[in-house]
This record gives sequence, C-alpha cells and structure tokens, in this order.
Amino acid sequence: MGKVFKCSVLGMAVAAASMASVSVQAKPATDTVDLYGQVAVSVWGGEAEGDTLNVLNESRFGLRGTVDLEKGPKVFWQMEAGDVGDGQKEEDGGISRMGFRDTYIGFEFDGVGKLRVGRVLTPAYEIVDWPYSGQARGKVFDWTTDVEGGVNYDRHGDSVRFDSAQFGAVNFSLAAGKGNVTEEDNNFYGAAAHVKAGPVVLHLGYEYGTDRRLDVKDEKKGRSDTQLIIAGFEATFGSFGLHGAYKVMGAEYDNNAPDQDQTAYSVGTSYATGDWLFRLGYAAQQDLETGNVKTTAKSENIVSFDATYFIDPNAEVWVRPYQLKQGGESKFGAGVGIGYYF
Repeated sequence: MGKVFKCSVLGMAVAAASMASVSVQAKPATDTVDLYGQVAVSVWGGEAEGDTLNVLNESRFGLRGTVDLEKGPKVFWQMEAGDVGDGQKEEDGGISRMGFRDTYIGFEFDGVGKLRVGRVLTPAYEIVDWPYSGQARGKVFDWTTDVEGGVNYDRHGDSVRFDSAQFGAVNFSLAAGKGNVTEEDNNFYGAAAHVKAGPVVLHLGYEYGTDRRLDVKDEKKGRSDTQLIIAGFEATFGSFGLHGAYKVMGAEYDNNAPDQDQTAYSVGTSYATGDWLFRLGYAAQQDLETGNVKTTAKSENIVSFDATYFIDPNAEVWVRPYQLKQGGESKFGAGVGIGYYF
C-alpha cells in the first residue's frame, strides 16, 4: 500500500511538472499594465445650482493594457472606476467603484478594427457626449429629454462594439447589447460614422431601442421602442474651432399613448492662445411633440462660457459661468475647478 501511495505521488509530481511547461506564464504587471486617471475637483454655486455650494469630485483611475498573443490577435483591455461622486446617492451609481466606467476586453485586427465586449459608450452617445455636451451644456443636450421613458443609453454594460480602422477619410462603429438587464426583450442597436474632410470632421449616429420600460420598477406603465439620430461637425482652423450638432429623439408606446418626438441642438466655438483656452457654447432643447400637440420643453436652453489655463502640460484650472433657462425661468450658475491628469 505504501509503494502504491509513493508511486501515485511521484506520478502526480511528474504530471504537474509537465503541465507547468504549457501553463500560462504571467508577465510582470508593470510591463503590460498602464495606470491612468485624473484628480479633478470643482465648486459650483448660483441660483441654477440651488443657491448653495456644490462640490463635484470627478476624480477616478483606471487600468489598461495591450498584449500581443503568441497564438492569436492582439488583446486590449480596460478597467475603469467611477468618479468619487461626492454628494451622490450610492443607488444612483455615483459612488466610485471599479468597473463603473468603460470596462471591457477586446481583440484588435490590423487593418480591420477593434472588437470589444463589456461596458462601453454606445456609438451614438459618444457623439452626444463630446464636444457638444461640454462646458455645462449637458444640462440641456446630454441625456436630458421630455420624451417619457427616455430615448437612448449612454455608457452601458452587456455590450458588444466594433470600431473600424480608418479607411481613407471614413471610420465607423457598430454596437448591440442588452438594455436594462432585468427587462426581457429590452435591447439596443447602434451605429456611428465619421468622415474627415480637410479641417472638418462630420459625425452621424443612430440608436434604436426595443421594449424599454417607461418605469423600471413598474411593468404596468408600459414599454416603448425608441430612436435617437444625431448629426454633427467639428472644424479646426488654426487656433479657432467650431462645432455643432442636431439630434432627433422619439418613442412609440405599447399602451396606446401617442408617439412622442423632440429635437435639440448644440453649437460652440473655441480659441486657443498660449496657455489659455476659451470656449463659448449654446444648447437648446425644443418643444416636445406628443401626437400633434406641442408643449414647451422643461430644459429649454443654456449659454455657457469657459476659460481654462494650463498650469502644466498635465494640469489645468478653469472658470465656467452659465445661464440656464428652464421652465421659462432664467437662472445663473458658475463653477471653478482644477484637474490633474496622469
């Protein structure tokens, strides 16, 4: 019995040694992983901010890397935490946690493009987000809409996204995924195209959603099929920049309610000189149309200004006043902030 046991142990040791020769050998993390992030804090006040001082802490970090596989295509990945989110409720996702922002793994195919699976921005929302929602214009142009139930997603998990390589002046993106993961048949499909023409870049995005609950907590309120279309441009002429975008949002309902549609637009200009960058923007959300009846938008328009000074190639300070017209009432707000990026 003792000999059998010794032979078994010896056999296991030999097998383990042979397996070790073909097992995955991890490279040092410092050779394959990049740490990046930002420390960014701002203070806001004014009537539009509720006549109180609000501290916005957008500090966060992430890890990312790229590896050339011996027997496969290039793998790239990213894990990014959410903002610190001072003053936000944990149930809203405002408290920082790893994976709250873009977190995925993908394959890169030379001359073809990149395929990612995980949590990423949808192609259409990526256009909505920047630069058209910058400098506080997101209060009107971002995910804000009067269409009941919403019309699009932004950064979303359970996604598959393909981003093409640059084919001449054109590149494009395709994506699909689950909508709200607890809802049966709720999915989204999106696409975007970008065309370079000299100093101008043109953007076009589309997103279609199916069976989206009007109230995530109450199935009885019904569902909707949604659409978002956005077209925009960016132009750079030396130190001057111009950009603008127009988006169309709509929903069809399964509870016999009339269809709803709404449009919005955003325009802006920038000027860079020395270590200074100045930006001026305007965004407006137009009347909501329910059936053939129009009603005034809740978030109507915003004018914003930004003056940024670069105190270091990786650090900036800025001041950002804005005037928000909402529900027929005009309110002033302003913020000052500092950011360090690594």
